[in-house]
Amino acid sequence: MKKAFISIYVLIILLVLALNVSFISGQNEVDTDLALNISNKKQSLFDCESFANVVIEELSLDKDTNIENLKASLSLESEIIINPVEDLPYQQVNINAKYKDTVSIALIKYDYDKNNRFILINKRIY
Repeated sequence: MKKAFISIYVLIILLVLALNVSFISGQNEVDTDLALNISNKKQSLFDCESFANVVIEELSLDKDTNIENLKASLSLESEIIINPVEDLPYQQVNINAKYKDTVSIALIKYDYDKNNRFILINKRIY
């Protein structure tokens, strides 16, 4: 009789241990996926912000800068898509940086004054 209770207790303990190991390994997979997604988002944000800063610097130096040509001069990990926005009282450039499954967006609003000096109105990256 005692041997039966002991074997039932051993089986219950083994079942609990197996469930714990299964749960921990499942959590490890989830944590790995989350870490990879965060890493991909950081890369797309870095590329988007880097390209936005280059665009701002180049536009402040030369009003007639071709933004599409800047993509070729930089070696970024993300795919950069540039969308200029027309018909606003100021000029705006939207930049999308796609890296694997993540997308980061930069919005640059700028204008030029009477003396053709660059004025940055707003820069937003998310």
